[in-house]
Parts: sequence; C-alpha cells; structure tokens
Amino acid sequence: MALPNEPTTLSLRALEQQNSKPESLKSVISRINNQRGYFRHITEASLEKEIVEQQENGSHAHGVDVETSTKDDAAQQREEAVKARTNINKSINQAFQDSFMALDFISVLLSKDTPRQAELSMSALVKERVPAGSLGTTKVSTPYVAPSESVRTPFVTAGWKSQSLQSSANALLSASASLSTEVNLESRYWTSLLSITAAGWAVSRYPGHSRVISPLLAVRYGFPDSAPSFRDKGIAALRRSEDGNAFLDSGALDTNSPRAIYVRVFEPNSDMIAGESVVPSLVLPEAPLDEQVRQARDVLFAEELYYEIVREARGLAKWGCTIRDKEVEIPFASFTVKVSLQPLPTSPTAYTPSNSRARSLAQAMAITLQLLLTHEHRKTLAERSKVPSPISEDGSERKPSYQLLRPIIVHLRHFSTFHALRSHFQTIQSCLSSASIPLAVTTTKETTHLSSASISTAASAALLSKLSSPLSTTLGIILPNTDKLSIGLTTNSAWGGESFVVTLSHNISTTTSSHSQNSPANVEEKTTEQRFTTPELTFPYISHLVTKAITSYITSLPAGLGNASTLRWALTAAPDELELYMPSADKTKRLRISIEEGVGGVEWGFVGGEADGIMSVTWRPKRAGDAEYVPSFEEVLKIAGRDDMKFLQGDEEGSLTWQAIRFMDG
Repeated sequence: MALPNEPTTLSLRALEQQNSKPESLKSVISRINNQRGYFRHITEASLEKEIVEQQENGSHAHGVDVETSTKDDAAQQREEAVKARTNINKSINQAFQDSFMALDFISVLLSKDTPRQAELSMSALVKERVPAGSLGTTKVSTPYVAPSESVRTPFVTAGWKSQSLQSSANALLSASASLSTEVNLESRYWTSLLSITAAGWAVSRYPGHSRVISPLLAVRYGFPDSAPSFRDKGIAALRRSEDGNAFLDSGALDTNSPRAIYVRVFEPNSDMIAGESVVPSLVLPEAPLDEQVRQARDVLFAEELYYEIVREARGLAKWGCTIRDKEVEIPFASFTVKVSLQPLPTSPTAYTPSNSRARSLAQAMAITLQLLLTHEHRKTLAERSKVPSPISEDGSERKPSYQLLRPIIVHLRHFSTFHALRSHFQTIQSCLSSASIPLAVTTTKETTHLSSASISTAASAALLSKLSSPLSTTLGIILPNTDKLSIGLTTNSAWGGESFVVTLSHNISTTTSSHSQNSPANVEEKTTEQRFTTPELTFPYISHLVTKAITSYITSLPAGLGNASTLRWALTAAPDELELYMPSADKTKRLRISIEEGVGGVEWGFVGGEADGIMSVTWRPKRAGDAEYVPSFEEVLKIAGRDDMKFLQGDEEGSLTWQAIRFMDG
C-alpha cells in the first residue's frame, strides 16, 4: 500500500484478473525477467538487502505487490476502480460530444459570413441536414433606461403580476361554475338513464360510435328476432338535452308521426263502421323517458306487424283480400274487416256507441294479430337455436311470409259457416214448431271463438295453440222420429278447407228368435255418414233428411184419420210422399211434404185427380205480433184424410187458408 504522505495515483489500465489455473514455468520466467531483469543481475547480497528494506519500510521493493488486506477488501477496491473508470469514460465521451456540437453550432453560425471556412469544420451530418447560412448574428444595442423608469419598473411588474393573478382567479371561478353546471346536467342525464334501466330496458354503447372518453349511449327496445330492416331500427341514441334530461334520438324510426294498428268492422255492403279497435293515445314529449321508450317500441312493432300483414295479404287474393288506399280489406259473409295504421291521437278517443259484438271482434283481432307476430318471433328464435342445416347449392332461400291473417280468417269463416248452419236449423225448428212437430237442436261441441274475454296474458299460449290447430264443431239434432242427426264441421287451419260430415243414427228393432212371438226385441243402432265440402250441398241434404224424418214420424202416429178410425198414411218410393187408401171413395190420396228456405208445406190430393183439386198448407217461422191461428200438423192430417175434400176450391195459387179448412171441417 502507498504511504499516507505519498500522492495517490490511479492507473487507467485494465486490472489483472486472477487466474485459477497454475502458471507455467515459461510465463513465470518471463514475468521475473520483466520485473527483476535477467538472473545475472540477481545476487544473494541484493536479495538480502531487499528483505531488510521491506522489513524497515513495510513495503515491496521494485513494484512487487504484497497482500496486506483480506480478499474482500481487494475485491471491493477492484469494483470501485472499475466504476470510476467507467464514469471517467462517460464524462470524456460526453465532453467530446459537447465539443463537437459546439463546433457544429459555431460553424453553422459562421456559415452565413464565411461559408467555405465554416464547411471545413462542420460534421457530415450537419452539412446534410442543416443548410448553410440558416443562422446569423446581429449586434443589438442596449436601450437606455432613465433613472425614473428603473424606479417605476418594480411597481409595473407587481401590477402585472396582480392583474395576472386576478385573471387566473376569475378563470378558475368560471371553470368551477361551469363544472358545477355540467355536474348538475350529468346528474339529471344519468338519473334518466337509471329510470329506464330500472324499468328493464337495456342500455349500452351506441354501435359505431368511436368516442372513448365520453361514449354515446343507446337503449335497445326492438325485437332481436324481427326482420333485419326492423331489427336495426330497434335502437335509439340517448342524447342530453339543454336542461340535462335524456331524450330519444330514434334515427331511422319516424317518431314524429307515430302510428298503431287500427282494425275496423264494417256492415255488409256499407261504409258504416260497426266496431273499431282502441288506439292508444300519444305520449307527450315531457312524459317520463320509459314511457317514450315504450311508445317507440310499440310504434316499431306496429310498423313491422302492418308490413307482415300486407306481405301476407298479397297471397290471400283467393279469399278476397285486397290492398287499397293503404288498407287491407278482408271480406266475410256478414261483415267486412279493414286493417290499417292509424296515427296516435293526442288525447284519448271518445268512441261513439256501436255494435258491442263488432267492437269486441275488432279489438280481439288487433290483439290476436300482435300475439301472432310475437309467436312468430318465438318460432324464429327457436329456429336460430337449432343446429344450422347444410348450405344449399341455390343459396339462401327467401323467407316465407308470416301466417297472421290466415288463422284469423279461417276461424272467422269457420264460425260464420257454423252460425249459418245453426241459423238454418233454427229456422227449420221454428217452422216445425209452428206445426207442433218436435225438433231439438243442440250444440254438442264448439271450440272457443275469438272474443275479448278469451284473450289475456295467461291464456295467450292456449289461444295460439288453438289458432294453429284444426277447427271442429258438431251440431246435434233430434228429429221428430227420434232419430239422431249429427253435423260435424271441420276446417283446416292451414288452407281453410271446410268439410261437412252428416251422420244419421236410427234404431232398428230385431227379435232374437223368429219362432217365438213373445220374444224380446233387440235394438240395434244403424249409422250412415255422408261428406260434403260446401254449405250449398249440405243444406239441401239436411232438409231432405228432415223431410224423410217427418214422413217416418207421420207413419208412427196412431190410426184414426178422416172419417175412418183405421186409416193410416203409408210410405212410398219417394221419401217426401205418403199414400192413404180411401175405401169409401175407392181412391188413394197422396200427401207431399216440403221444406225449402225455412218454409214448411204440405200438399195433398187424389191420385189421378185434377190439378185444381190439390190443396196445401204452409208453415212459416213465428214472428212477434203474429195473431193468426196456425193449425198443427196432426190437424192438417185429419183434414187431408177426409174423403169430401175433393170438392173444395183453392185460391189462385192452389193453397187453402186455415179459415177455409176449419169451415169445411165444421
């Protein structure tokens, strides 16, 4: 180690690194020659003298290092030396760079006056990037400052500082007030958003909006399973108004003139409205935000519903559906229905008194159309949830129209036909009741038809299942001869085809043994069935069966007609005719029964007699206020069984009034 009084020196050479491998003899000899010289200069006396000097001075002679500290101190000194050397190198490099930069700056500055000499000291990078003469110097003289001005300067400086501080304070106060106003507006905006999220509406970022710090929010009120043109309209931006409240920016949806589905029922062949559906009132702009969102949803749903109705109506021309003046017209037998989009009124509409049944029908149709469209949305969701089918070769197929009008038309046509069938039987029943002939009409099975009472949220699923299932109605009739007549009306809900099944059941008595006269009789029920496709073919056949049942009923009446107590009418080959042999006149009378268009009649006369000898009696349905006495059928049979009726004269049409028959009987 160096003595305390000796100056400290630092070598910039790299320190020798210790080698763990044993040093070879050649390298040792070479190192000794470098340190001590050749061996011929080393003597025993010189070595002893060096040892004595080391003991006296405590140091090594001729640069020989002797370790006087521990290995840790040597390693620490070595690290500090390496760090010091590194720092010195960095400082030298930095000074070198600073000097070069200063040289380049002075060279560029002088290039304006002496460009050739300045270019000799410029670096290549500066010559390439900085044009010559771009910097220059100018000598500026220091302005004269009066002593009074030097005294005034501190006061001016203080004034400017005070003014700047006051301006900064005013700016901060203005920013604070603006921030407070912005906070209040944002609070109102987010309160409005929380109100619609609490109502169950989905709020999200508006699609396609790229602002990240303050994104534009939107509310989704559409139906994800709608057609693409309506699904894209089911989102509206929630913008902030001047007062801070959120309002709907519906975009493509026209909310300036919102409309709803409007169903009207007209009387047949008339422009008089018999009933109309209820149209909701318009939601005002100052109404709560959730009500505005609900109205936007209803308006979008109504537009999609009317679009699908028009699309389906184009394919229902065979049922008489037409589209004119932006209305879909659906004709029925007893009324006409028109469906359109009606603008929402600003106040609740006061409906004029009308037919309550027609009004209920119009309201039921409006609600049912909405339920059917919702049902189609559910079907679309179910289809999307399934595993997709393989891609076909002809590309994407065109989606068929929804079945919205078809189920309603099929149901109304079915029950219109059924009511016509029941009305036909009720007319026959009233006509035969005038003649005191028993006829019972009962509805044994009838599906629930459309009515406002049957449509509710709880019964919507059952209603939709009934609308998509075949319709079946059965009308039961007990004929005068106790036979049972059943008319079943079935309508296919897919294509609206009607099928009439007329079933006649009558009992046949048979005996168990032909050898025993007192053997009990067995009653067997025989059934015949006939099918028709139109009411025009069904009604005449039903009248034929009723006429045949009346002839059978007459033959079952007890004997005792006319002047003889043993006379009885007998069946003939014609199902609507009866014969009665008159022994006293040795002639045969023939009686014919007819039921046409709700009017029953009886004609009788001698076989082979003249045309003016044919007499008749008719029965019509009873009406209120009819005071004329009408005979019973049995009374007419007694008169028809007299043998002296051949001399009676009828009126111009060959029919007798009941007063004339009573006179002849008296």
